[in-house]
Amino acid sequence: MADLYNLLEELEENEAAEHDGEERNKENDPRRETIETMAMTEFGDEEEEELESPQHIGQFVRTSNLDRSDDINEDHRDRDAEAAAFFRDLEDGPTMMMHNPYEETTQREQLDIVPNELYSKLQHHWLQERHCPELLPYDKDMVQAFLQDFEENQEKLDELMTSSHADELLIGNILQQDLDRAKFVLSDWLTQRLNKMEQHPFHILDEKFDHMSEQEKEHLQGYSEAMKKLLFGTVLNNLQEAWQTLDAPNMIEKPDYEGYHFWLVKEEIMDKDGQKHEAGVCLVAKYLDMKEHMTDNNVELLI
Repeated sequence: MADLYNLLEELEENEAAEHDGEERNKENDPRRETIETMAMTEFGDEEEEELESPQHIGQFVRTSNLDRSDDINEDHRDRDAEAAAFFRDLEDGPTMMMHNPYEETTQREQLDIVPNELYSKLQHHWLQERHCPELLPYDKDMVQAFLQDFEENQEKLDELMTSSHADELLIGNILQQDLDRAKFVLSDWLTQRLNKMEQHPFHILDEKFDHMSEQEKEHLQGYSEAMKKLLFGTVLNNLQEAWQTLDAPNMIEKPDYEGYHFWLVKEEIMDKDGQKHEAGVCLVAKYLDMKEHMTDNNVELLI
């Protein structure tokens, strides 16, 4: 019986010891730190009683938020200052230079690659030559004006393309594309003329000789002589003497004057049937019927 009492006392002592240990662990637990203990650490033990009220706790939280806002604003000001310094370095750098927009506009005006009036004239000649069955007159003044502009502006563009400024390089590339476009139109216009001359060499030499430039005349004369030598050496020398000719009217190939085309009336005209057509009207008519009006620049070819 005495042993039973001793066992009960020992169990009670163990329970008391465990209870004391749990209390000590709770006191040492870092998770017990709350806004209240933070306020005690911030303001000291003397203000502990004042900070226990909810009003003082809220004031502490607002003060902490204001401090963090000041830190954030200061960080933003630092980053803004760094960004401003970065862009100042770019402006002062060798590869990035900010220019006055008025200076850029003046530069564009000085580099007027092809005047609009001159380009419109070239485009008109180009389209008419493509759609017309016969060779049209050569415009010497227009070609000389183009070649002069090309030579002068190409030198300016070459200097502009060697610039170290990004904006000048961009302007140079755009103007170079305009120059290449005008060169293509001029080149294709001359190509269309050469195709017609080589397709109807003897007809053009007889009837359209004054429609060619000096270089075109020289080229066509050499081309026609080469054609004659080729035909005589391969075919004509084997035929009878009466047939050894290329100058007979029925042997010279001519353009198709009887073909139908679309026309735009620029000035009021009267067709061969006596019917009037006002300016702005589109017609479908034979080339031969509208040839005279085209010579007077009263109509133009569309297709």
